Amino acid sequence: MEAVTSSWSSDRTGVRLSPTMNAHGMRDSNPGSLFIQAADMLSTYDLSYLHVAEAIRPGRLFNPDAPRVTPFIRQTYDGNLIANGGYDRQSAVATIEALDADAIAFGQSFIANPDLPARFEANAPLNSSDPATFYTPGPKGYTDYPIMTQVT
Repeated sequence: MEAVTSSWSSDRTGVRLSPTMNAHGMRDSNPGSLFIQAADMLSTYDLSYLHVAEAIRPGRLFNPDAPRVTPFIRQTYDGNLIANGGYDRQSAVATIEALDADAIAFGQSFIANPDLPARFEANAPLNSSDPATFYTPGPKGYTDYPIMTQVT
């Protein structure tokens, strides 16, 4: 962290943690203990943000047997906290209103809904994403989802 924040000031640096990730051999036997300590240490750097990727319900790439760590990270991390991991409009609003995160990142939902903020505002239905097209070359699955005016 010292090397990164001396090259880029801490207010231009963000860190992403995935405490319950279960892919590519990543798995921790006690993610709560490890990532709460990491968040506590990261609080001392006055980062631009800490982004925590962790599913709010069992899903792709996340260990369904591990308890969620994000609520405990929020208790120890003093800076801007961005949560990510399967949020919908309702769960995002509830999370921010409960002060459990300062912002929510929407990865797959944004891929499938390039007009996601407008859909949330209109309480419109969302397109489903197609995971078979993730990380593949070409526009299929990235630029061919219909926008709201095309669905209504």
